[in-house]
Amino acid sequence: MPPKRSTSSPLACEEADEQRQLLAIIHLYATRNEIAHADLMILIKNGRFQTLRKRLYNDYCDIPRIISVVEGLEAKLMPKLLLHMIDRWFIRNQYDLDDVEMLRATEELEATRTKILNSGTNTANSG
Repeated sequence: MPPKRSTSSPLACEEADEQRQLLAIIHLYATRNEIAHADLMILIKNGRFQTLRKRLYNDYCDIPRIISVVEGLEAKLMPKLLLHMIDRWFIRNQYDLDDVEMLRATEELEATRTKILNSGTNTANSG
């Protein structure tokens, strides 16, 4: 009988650790930007997608001023998180991928708005 293999390979452990770190960064982003995060939900609820895309883009551009290189992993993951949010909620123009003004809302962002509106909760005020 061959020796029993470990079910937790180093690669699986690394992936799990990376996922935990990413979730921690997302939590940290929300904590650091609690007011802004609530504002993001208000922007989504009110369909202010142009303002939302600008907020996310500005946050992305401001990362070097907000997070020092000393913060290591956070400094590496925060830009990825913001780009992921932008790419998940907005479609880039095929002819000008880097022009933030040309981003269009995805169906997922529209569905998120609909879900917020239909939830009837006061999560996002109509500010």
